[in-house]
Amino acid sequence: MRYVFLTLLIGLLAKDIIPLGDRYVVRGVSEGLALAVGIGWLVTRPLIRYVKRYWMVLAYLATLLLTASVSQRPLFVILQVMSVVAVVLFFIAYAESVTPDSDAFRWNRSIVATAFCLTCLASLALLMSRPQLVFEVTPEGNRFRGLFSEPAMMGAASGLLLGLAVFGSLSCSVRIMGGLAAVPCLYLTGSRTSWGAAVAGLLVTSILYVKRKRAWTIAIALSGSLGVLMLIIADFHIAAETQSRVLRSESIGTLSGRTALWELALKKFWESPIFGYGFTTGSDALTSSMSQTLSTAFGVTGNSQHPFSLHSGYVQALLDSGTLGACLYLGVIGSALWRVFRYDYDRQYGAEMYCLVFFTLSNVTDTIIFGAAVSYEVFYWYVSVAALSLVRLGKGNSL
Repeated sequence: MRYVFLTLLIGLLAKDIIPLGDRYVVRGVSEGLALAVGIGWLVTRPLIRYVKRYWMVLAYLATLLLTASVSQRPLFVILQVMSVVAVVLFFIAYAESVTPDSDAFRWNRSIVATAFCLTCLASLALLMSRPQLVFEVTPEGNRFRGLFSEPAMMGAASGLLLGLAVFGSLSCSVRIMGGLAAVPCLYLTGSRTSWGAAVAGLLVTSILYVKRKRAWTIAIALSGSLGVLMLIIADFHIAAETQSRVLRSESIGTLSGRTALWELALKKFWESPIFGYGFTTGSDALTSSMSQTLSTAFGVTGNSQHPFSLHSGYVQALLDSGTLGACLYLGVIGSALWRVFRYDYDRQYGAEMYCLVFFTLSNVTDTIIFGAAVSYEVFYWYVSVAALSLVRLGKGNSL
């Protein structure tokens, strides 16, 4: 199970940061392996037990399959849904195979944190040596994307790393290096979504989990100061005009064009409110109107054959799966948060709580909880399933 987990998460992360040619090969192989292992494990167990525990996420996946009947591209929808089915079934099998006294989840947390840490460190190293390779030119200025293809991906990875470093049961070296790497990367992305979600995640998780609040406050402040110092060193190689646009204050009023996109999306929702338009990132719903909207709001040319994010997972859920799917989607997200809060009696899983809060809030203005195409999307399904599994563990037991 551990080797499959490693192949799945690290393989998808490698796909996100390394130009491997056909990106679907790595995704297909890793998720196909996960599907085979997950189904193979589950069919040898009493399935009714797992249906009762994970019925909401399974019902959501079934609803997504139904949206193929209303989609313009049913085969595409089925393939995308099967991608999510593969990772969810594998994570259910993984979570259920873990015994109460096992440290398997801690191992997973350490692997993901180490991978994100190395990615952020490599991104900062490339920033200092070849800054022209790590920025994306946007209408609002140059934004740091590191080794990823988009600044939002860098923001999500560094934001998650920050919480894993602060609240995860990791080695001291990973926690220190992770915190120092996450702060400058998160800042340089200019991603207000990730900033806000990270701050809220730190506050909420600290209130619920930190026992020695004063000591942790001093430690976080020290880590932040050292991170800023690294940022100053890195900024020596960044053009002044880039630094002046990091905050992107001129676009706050329209949330970088998102409000125009959401207004159009909500109008289209009422044309197909039950099942939406299919699990296609909303692009099919906006086929006739996307080009003008995207060119006005985002400065790009729309293409009906290319899936485009609606920059809000919740708005996207309405278009992709209609009222039924969106309700189940919200139910899965809310249930995962509740399970950690309700069943983490000994307050051991602060990292999981932080990640869930980060995902939930950043999903408001970015589509970070969606399918299983990139590493952090798959990581969400892992954390969510792990949270749902806590109900089976008795008080005081360890993952």
